[in-house]
Amino acid sequence: MPPALSARGKDVVIIGGGDTGSDCLGTALRQDAASVVQVDINPQRGAERRSDEPWPLVHPRIHRTSHAHEEALARDGADPRAFSSLTVRFDGDPSGAVRALVLNAVTPEDRRLLPGATRELPAQLVLLALGFAGPELDPGLVGPLGLVARPGARSRVPPTSRHCRTW
Repeated sequence: MPPALSARGKDVVIIGGGDTGSDCLGTALRQDAASVVQVDINPQRGAERRSDEPWPLVHPRIHRTSHAHEEALARDGADPRAFSSLTVRFDGDPSGAVRALVLNAVTPEDRRLLPGATRELPAQLVLLALGFAGPELDPGLVGPLGLVARPGARSRVPPTSRHCRTW
């Protein structure tokens, strides 16, 4: 049996801005991660429901702060979310373990990369919390990770992958 996955003392990056990502954030904080960033490709939403999103036909798409976000703010003094951000690269060490993740800011309207708007985040643990929307199935990303791309569905991680482990 592999050792239990733990965020203790690690720089953690969570890719995904929804409820799944928020759950991962809360767990990483409770496990005493050194730092945690939650990456969301979407822009920060407004506080009010838009007129073209009537209830009950459309669930309100508004800015929400979960208990995990409040916990991060209390612990670290800042909101842990990186909105309008796209992961463009993982950097690894010679053994193949992740050491950093590179983000690029994107335009809110169509997610085009903004030139010169990259930043590197330290990361010893990356959690793919893509949940409802699922990942973009770019073969350059999912192939090396051992993920099986299934168009129109979520990806599936082989249970014995060297690089990935389901939680």
